[in-house]
Amino acid sequence: MSLKERLRHNYHELSKSQKLVYKIFYRHFYGKNSFFYEGGLENPGQMYWRERKAIYETIINHKPNRCFEIGTYNGGGSTYFVSSALHHNNFGKLYTSESDPRLYGRAVDFYSSKLPNQKRFIEFLNSSDFNCFLPFVNEGVDLFILDGAEHARETVDQYEFFMKYTHSGTIMIVHDWHTEKMRLLKDMIFDEWNLLEEINQPHSVGLRIFQFNQ
Repeated sequence: MSLKERLRHNYHELSKSQKLVYKIFYRHFYGKNSFFYEGGLENPGQMYWRERKAIYETIINHKPNRCFEIGTYNGGGSTYFVSSALHHNNFGKLYTSESDPRLYGRAVDFYSSKLPNQKRFIEFLNSSDFNCFLPFVNEGVDLFILDGAEHARETVDQYEFFMKYTHSGTIMIVHDWHTEKMRLLKDMIFDEWNLLEEINQPHSVGLRIFQFNQ
């Protein structure tokens, strides 16, 4: 991948020499967007910077209270930007699940030691079963992120679970829109979901942000 392409993605994809080039020649062009490009420098994350910005600004603007995601990984991706936005709002909670005990432990340790102010807005769960969210969804789901395994049926199961607790105004963020992960879900999203934002290549692998209106 060329430097030009990696400059559309995120800082952690750069080699050591490319990071130096970025800091000297490119960082000032990003301005405030360097926050989204760089993320948490000590905790590598995924997603392109435009995707991160879209998620962050959605939470800033809509101020959801109860937010859910499946797949914390090490906490450097969407977890970082959702919790950053909640911290900015000083409002809300992210409930995030990770099936791998090692990754779960790494995320908890990192936020406890490095980002305690953001950790106040996160409930980390170590589980491969989305039913782990049951103690937290009874008051409704204000935002949920579908970005799990590359498995179309699993994505539908996750969607149907959250739909039981969706209300008018709920935000749904869907990642990898053009991959096998979303193949079945695309035909299930009807007029009650309003498309708020759409990002495609070269700035995203396919991000959609919807709001429920019913």
